[in-house]
Amino acid sequence: SDHQPLRRRGGRKHNTLRRMKSLIYLFRRYPLASVLNLLGLVLAFAGAYLLLTQIRFVDSYNRGIQGYEYIRRIYPHGIFNNDWSCTLPRPFLEKLKTCPQIEHVGFMANQSFSMEFDKEGSSITVPAYYANADLLLTVNATCVDGELVCQATGNGAGIVIPASLAEKYFGTVMATGKQMKVRNLDRIYTVTGVYQDFPANSTMINGVYIFMGNQNINDPSNWNYSAFIRIRPDVDEQ
Repeated sequence: SDHQPLRRRGGRKHNTLRRMKSLIYLFRRYPLASVLNLLGLVLAFAGAYLLLTQIRFVDSYNRGIQGYEYIRRIYPHGIFNNDWSCTLPRPFLEKLKTCPQIEHVGFMANQSFSMEFDKEGSSITVPAYYANADLLLTVNATCVDGELVCQATGNGAGIVIPASLAEKYFGTVMATGKQMKVRNLDRIYTVTGVYQDFPANSTMINGVYIFMGNQNINDPSNWNYSAFIRIRPDVDEQ
């Protein structure tokens, strides 16, 4: 009985060697077919991995944002040809701030534009949006430095930037109060806050956000703003 386990282990090794010899024989005897079979297995595993990765990416969309379950994007219905829309006029959004069930209302211009920052002769181009004061607070952005309230500065040109841009331009995320030169607009902006970059699988873009001031504040005909709200945790939406 003492020798039985040794024979079993030896048997397994013998079977493994036989399988390896069989595989080597097949590769030598049928090289093209063997390579095609192996390639098919590799592609099948790669396809399965990519599919599962994509499913996970979609399933976790926006969930990397803290408090995502209380954040909503507003889509009005029945305005244009009885269809859905993704934009709203600013006067309506300003009135939403008085709703007691809503904690924050944030909105930004629906279309972005490019800002080309001049960095020692080279340029860094990022998307930029005009936003109301509470946009980044509404979507629960994480503050890295300064304040995440979109606001004007002494010269009227304040911006909130992502941490990745601060590191590229200044070499540090501690950038509040520093100035950035925009080549394509021939203007200098002052950083009022730095936020942690949003996850790739989220609605928010890691761009520059500029305080919009009173832009279209009394114009109900200008449907140019994408809007978000953050409801209070104790609100029953049913």
